Amino acid sequence: MELKWFGTASVMYQEGEDKLLFDPFFPLNKKLYQPSLAEYAEVKHIFITHGHFDHLIDVPKILAKGQATVYCSEIVANTLQQDGVESDRIVILNPGDSIETGPFTINVIKGRHIVFDKWMLFKTICNYRMLVYHANFRKMLKVSSKFQEGGQTLLYQIKTKDKHVVHLGSLNLPEDQVYPKNMDMLLIPLQGRSDLNDYTMPYIKLLEPKTVLLHHFDDSFPPVSSTVDTKEFSKKFKECFPEIELIVPRYGEVVTI
Repeated sequence: MELKWFGTASVMYQEGEDKLLFDPFFPLNKKLYQPSLAEYAEVKHIFITHGHFDHLIDVPKILAKGQATVYCSEIVANTLQQDGVESDRIVILNPGDSIETGPFTINVIKGRHIVFDKWMLFKTICNYRMLVYHANFRKMLKVSSKFQEGGQTLLYQIKTKDKHVVHLGSLNLPEDQVYPKNMDMLLIPLQGRSDLNDYTMPYIKLLEPKTVLLHHFDDSFPPVSSTVDTKEFSKKFKECFPEIELIVPRYGEVVTI
């Protein structure tokens, strides 16, 4: 199995000719890598982890250019239908569901969205970037009420014949769930808190992955997003887990799992 990170939380998995696309998004920050609409549109199966705009807003545009089916929670399905997506192109998922397509088995697990800490909120709001990127901020305010998470964050366990991946779109886990462990790769979204270096480590300890791949660490929708210092994170990670491989991908790079 291979994967490719396109920026933000957008990740594509591939096994042979079969592909899965997660949370496709075109960054508002035009200085960053811009994914190809054609490459997104050729994928037949799109999975959404939760309903926030940076995970969902571009899906109708992608569907209009291709033949994909979208797999998502009920609240995400409602948002898509408000944007004109036909119901027969949507499969509503609940925790415990399982989807098989080509060589992939995708198990749906209950997740939870990260809770933004007060210092992170303060640094974001009281920042000159609010003026620099005021147009972006107005756009995000306009759509924020529409693109709701609604307590319906999902995470996905992806299996092929010989590989096992767990994909998170937001970094939090309910305490009442039992989660798979010892996966070949765990995808960690690194965004949303000021204390990510310390906050993330208990989740890695809990899930015991062989490899961790970071995503969502780029400044793709300023002024709300930020560029996370992955070098400092890597240093902390290696102190805590010297036996686990850490991958910080580059845009569009193919990573073999």
